[in-house]
Amino acid sequence: MFVQKVKAYMKRWQMLPSGSHVLAGVSGGADSVCLLLVLQRLQKELSIQVSVVHVHHGIRGSEADADQAYTKALCEKLQVPCYTLQRDVPALAKEWHMSTEEAARKVRYEAFETIRADIQASHIAVAHHAEDQEETILMHLFRGCGLSGAAGMQPVNGPLIRPLLAVSRAEIETYLTEEGIRWRTDSTNAETVYTRNFVRHQLMPLIAERFPQAGEQLRQFALLSGETDRYLKEQAEQLLECWGGVKKQAFVQTDTLLQVYVLRLAMEQAGMPGKDITAAHYRMLAELCEKPVGHRISLPGKYEAYVGYECLEFRKSLVGRKQETTAVKSPKPPELVMQVLSYEKNMKIPQNTYTKWFDYDKITEEVILRTRQTGDRFSPLPQGSKKLKDYMIDARIPREQRDQLWLVASGSEILWIIGYRISEAYKVTAQTKHILEVAVKIEPSEEG
Repeated sequence: MFVQKVKAYMKRWQMLPSGSHVLAGVSGGADSVCLLLVLQRLQKELSIQVSVVHVHHGIRGSEADADQAYTKALCEKLQVPCYTLQRDVPALAKEWHMSTEEAARKVRYEAFETIRADIQASHIAVAHHAEDQEETILMHLFRGCGLSGAAGMQPVNGPLIRPLLAVSRAEIETYLTEEGIRWRTDSTNAETVYTRNFVRHQLMPLIAERFPQAGEQLRQFALLSGETDRYLKEQAEQLLECWGGVKKQAFVQTDTLLQVYVLRLAMEQAGMPGKDITAAHYRMLAELCEKPVGHRISLPGKYEAYVGYECLEFRKSLVGRKQETTAVKSPKPPELVMQVLSYEKNMKIPQNTYTKWFDYDKITEEVILRTRQTGDRFSPLPQGSKKLKDYMIDARIPREQRDQLWLVASGSEILWIIGYRISEAYKVTAQTKHILEVAVKIEPSEEG
């Protein structure tokens, strides 16, 4: 009955298609042992392959050694491959300037991904259950979060799956007891110095005493938050696709909540890390959209946002970069990859910073990669063009950068100023029949 409940949840979220190879994170505790047992029991039924990874955190001495030995013995008994890694988490926590709890989590997931790549597994399974979800939601709310954080842990997040989110800790222990399976107990799980343990052992019992249905209500709240978050993300994707970027005029007329989602997605597409972006940054970006061309602000991760003619653009910051002092005119050229495609109306224009589409039928001369030349022209607006030099001045591109920017050119017409924007005259439209896809591969030190 228990196994079938987990199987139904996995099927609902399409976690493991037939032929999948899943790597299960197993500590030796009840939750992860249960996860392993269920996956092993479902191997033939689901046509999947199961492997295990165990991470020794270097924290609990002989107790951790015993956990590792137990896990290896259990895997041998179940005839499941087991991979082990040992890390000195306390030392790494000091090196990374984070708590032991945070460092241990970072180490685990890095280890999971390393082993997954080595054995070419398609999925990583972790053993979070219903109470873990409730605790996570509360911690996110207390620390400050949006709808994405309020949604808690997702059943499926890329290759990561959580098959046990629909079952409780009590159900897990009952199942293991009925199967005659013992498990290991981590002594640090009782130490309330760790945030999750404090929430689990002190806060949740008090809440449950006053509000018996609080756990279920939190999970329902998470589901609603997740659905709302997904809807707003879809709306933001549609707006960005329709606008062809963060189009200033349309953006300022958009609802404030959707503005945040549009900006978040645009920054994500530009390769920006979103971890340190705060509500204050979103307010600054919204205000920037109403300022003249060339204005810019600095953002975390050494990025910046600047005002183009029609759109708000994101890129690696040009401020504070070490400039070339040698006689070399331009940096090493990036690799250029081009292909011609037939355009279908339902095709999605890529928003990748270094992959762009152009209306191939409008191009009359050979397309090459080069730096600027006398006579170059650029079209920042759908009608007409201007000297490339004048555009660079209007866009506030630093003088010392102008000769080092790589351009995709057709004769004297500039199709793309790499790192900035493409020509409006060669954009894909509803009338486009053939696409020229241009992709460039730029070394990190050459991004602009």
